[in-house]
Amino acid sequence: MYSKIQPPTKKISKESVKVWRMTEAITNFITLAVFCILLYVDDYFAWKEWIGWILYGLITLSFFHAIWSIFIEPILLQKYWRYDVNEEFIQTKRGAWSETHELIPMTKVQSVKLNQGPFLRKYNLYSLSIGTMGDSHDIPASPRKKRMNYEIKLPISLKLRKWINNGRTCKTITPFQNPLRIMEIAERECVFHNHALCPELRF
Repeated sequence: MYSKIQPPTKKISKESVKVWRMTEAITNFITLAVFCILLYVDDYFAWKEWIGWILYGLITLSFFHAIWSIFIEPILLQKYWRYDVNEEFIQTKRGAWSETHELIPMTKVQSVKLNQGPFLRKYNLYSLSIGTMGDSHDIPASPRKKRMNYEIKLPISLKLRKWINNGRTCKTITPFQNPLRIMEIAERECVFHNHALCPELRF
């Protein structure tokens, strides 16, 4: 039985706005540069007139998209993105106009991956990718790798600790034991007691 689920409250770092702005600025600059080159080639080779009008239209749309994606969208993303982690669930919530709320049971988590590109590294931020069966969920621009590892691994280790201490085992699990070590003990105990399938340990 799950406890009452509270909405996620943790925010991603405000520095994420700077990271997204730099990323979008580079992307939009490259896009506009390509269109400008095509416009020059159109004029040089005297392509059909309608091609030039299409290129002018695309450049105009790209200009307005650059204003949105560089100056407005990053602020809204950071303002409305929330996440939370507990023993039972990982939650994410995002969206200013169309809200998306994801609820990921801890028992479905199969992998946790931390990513850090050059812009994230500049501000000591990490992007967390949570893998489940056939899907992946992201928590972008979170500070302090150690804290994110602790927030994800500790609930998993608590679940394993509860399973081991309630089973037929003489192993003692300390509160801050390495989660990977706990998983090794759990797997060994599972084999020792002939548990062919241990659904509690399938992440």
